[in-house]
Amino acid sequence: MYIKGLEANGMDWKNMTTTEVLEDHVPSFVLSLFEDRLKDRGLGLHELTVLAATLEHLIHDEAVNRLSVVYEAHNISMEARVRESVLQELIDTYMTLFLVGNQNFNATSISRERDIIADSYPGWQETREFTLQVRSSVLASKGSDVNFSPDNFSFRAATEIVEEIGERYGRWQDSECRDLKSSLIKHEHAGTGRVLLKDFYSAALGGQWQFSESIDYLRELGALDEADPDHLAVFIPNYVNSQSNCVASSSIYSVCCINECEALLGHVE
Repeated sequence: MYIKGLEANGMDWKNMTTTEVLEDHVPSFVLSLFEDRLKDRGLGLHELTVLAATLEHLIHDEAVNRLSVVYEAHNISMEARVRESVLQELIDTYMTLFLVGNQNFNATSISRERDIIADSYPGWQETREFTLQVRSSVLASKGSDVNFSPDNFSFRAATEIVEEIGERYGRWQDSECRDLKSSLIKHEHAGTGRVLLKDFYSAALGGQWQFSESIDYLRELGALDEADPDHLAVFIPNYVNSQSNCVASSSIYSVCCINECEALLGHVE
């Protein structure tokens, strides 16, 4: 997961202030508190802890708001209790909204949006299976909680389930990233960690739906090796970790491939 405004994606992110990350999400007096702290010495451990807690709260609120949009689109009151089959329909719509980043659902567009993502995203069926597993895991942990009765799920229960899905989604989705990396390594040029551009696009023609970015966009991502103009190539790690492979997004964060280098750097540090 990358917090928008704090990710290193080739933009001049180092010059971005903490308040720019928060300004669309928190009251002005909260922004003022952070700005006052930043004027002289930046954020200390306490301020970073507060920032992390603030972001966690914002992510929770966004999940609740997204789920309320889903209930409204299905014409279901948030006070209502729903059967397990209906709950899964709500979760499917929630994940559709999460994956496409669209908040403008209504009753007539749900079916169309679900059809679009089922056709355009090859991992949709696996995503549905993942949500079923998380739902079963949450239910198993709740025992006799009346909010989680199989034929009587409350909005609170649905909220806890989709939040747990959000917690686990990044690491689960990273399996797709590992598959992506393996696909690129099959086309690696002479052990250089690069794929020649012609082989990159040939893989797309062979059915790899990801490898379709233009030269200009690869350059913008920092994934294009132009050292030899006659043999342009794609940096495998740069491409895998680029925004091009983020599959879910909210107004606060994006779910992208886990950068394997970060774990190695953490170990070294």
